[in-house]
Amino acid sequence: MTGATGFIGSRLARRLVTEGAEVSVFMRATSDRCLLADVLDRMQVHEVDICEEDAVRLAMAHICPEVVFHLAAIGMSEPFVSPPVAVRVNVQGTLHLLEAARQCSVTRFVHSGTAYEYGDAASDNAPNKELLDPVNTYAASKAAARAFVRLYARVYGLPTVNMRLFAVYGPGQPPKTLVASAVCAALEDRDFPMTPGEQMRDFVFVGDVVEGYLRAAVTASVEGVSIDLGTGRAWTIREVVTKLFQIAGSRAKPLVGALPYRPSETMKQVADPHVARKLLGWQATTSLEDGLRQTVDWYRQGYDDAALQLPVTVRFPHSPALHPLRKDIP
Repeated sequence: MTGATGFIGSRLARRLVTEGAEVSVFMRATSDRCLLADVLDRMQVHEVDICEEDAVRLAMAHICPEVVFHLAAIGMSEPFVSPPVAVRVNVQGTLHLLEAARQCSVTRFVHSGTAYEYGDAASDNAPNKELLDPVNTYAASKAAARAFVRLYARVYGLPTVNMRLFAVYGPGQPPKTLVASAVCAALEDRDFPMTPGEQMRDFVFVGDVVEGYLRAAVTASVEGVSIDLGTGRAWTIREVVTKLFQIAGSRAKPLVGALPYRPSETMKQVADPHVARKLLGWQATTSLEDGLRQTVDWYRQGYDDAALQLPVTVRFPHSPALHPLRKDIP
């Protein structure tokens, strides 16, 4: 795994360890490992920067993984990150992993994309949902990385699959993100400055996203495919922030319209859930109300390790880590 210290990656890593998988993770020496503190001793940790080609190649050859989960990226919370930096990490770093995975003959390479690759084509009434029209540096670099992921599937036969993530939220999300910052403000009874909030986003709970990743790792006949992970329903940001303040019972309020929209703001993003349902047998099952309540409760209780546990619905065999392309998942 890459990105195991992040919001989604830490939950995926924890879930794999819980299922008895042999998990090896690449992380930089400076990475904050707090979200993995209680399970880190059950993983093999390799201090590898994905931007260093030789280090990636040597570590991958040593591990000989069956499955690669690639979640590391830069710019998720800073979408207008410097283009050279975004290319170095998100494109070249992905290429280093793809080539090393090809040489190791992995059974599945699961790559993480973003709904922002679509730009305005992420609207449910867009004329061509396959059209990519990224509007910021982060999205452009992820679209470029996805092109190479697809190339390695078509030209080299590497069994890749690309997961396009929509507005993932849940317990433990970084404080810079919308839901987490709104929850913290609500629980501290602080007014929350925000834009007019008319942007519509497909909010999908992190536990459901982890399920999607697990299915993508073991389901046959998804090689080279890009799959949206979302609910298929969009909510306005104003609705979600207002609901969070209500759930938290806050005495403060959202300050709607206090901030301007970001440049080139995408006003609507909604997933097409049909591909995930058809190919993976996956669909989001956590309602927005339930997911937001779990998120508020987690922050209210503090960083309680028990709150990080996610429900188990896909079981992996014990060692070796993953059985290639299991067919027992509907």
